[in-house]
Amino acid sequence: MVTTRPSRSRPLTLRFLPRWFTLTHKKRGDLMKLIQNPIRLNASLHKMLPNTMRYLYNRKPVKFFELYTLGSVHVYYVEGFDQVDVVLTHDKRTIKDAEIDFVLEKLLPDTPKADLKIDHAAKSEIEHEVHRKLKVHDVVIIEKA
Repeated sequence: MVTTRPSRSRPLTLRFLPRWFTLTHKKRGDLMKLIQNPIRLNASLHKMLPNTMRYLYNRKPVKFFELYTLGSVHVYYVEGFDQVDVVLTHDKRTIKDAEIDFVLEKLLPDTPKADLKIDHAAKSEIEHEVHRKLKVHDVVIIEKA
């Protein structure tokens, strides 16, 4: 007598979807995913991005921050008491406009682009102010006042 495995009547699916699953976007054949990274309890933005945080906030406290990755682009969502900033960094190349638009669409969906200040030359401004060379290749700062 030959026994066979019973066939599955339904396809295999995930029982739960990860949080980043809803934050995907397909544009021009590229699949972009904005993935939220867990932050350690004792992590500090002033330790992760010391010169950038000194440039943006000086000694002001930060209310809330989240860390995301978009491929190899690091995205820092920083909420202060009077402003909201999104800092994008990349170690080896310049950040593309499509990546900036995607991050704005996901993290600041209700804010028109005209109300935001997008600073592509942030790296040179930070280096000039702190008199040090940054370790990253490109920094873009998006400010919402």
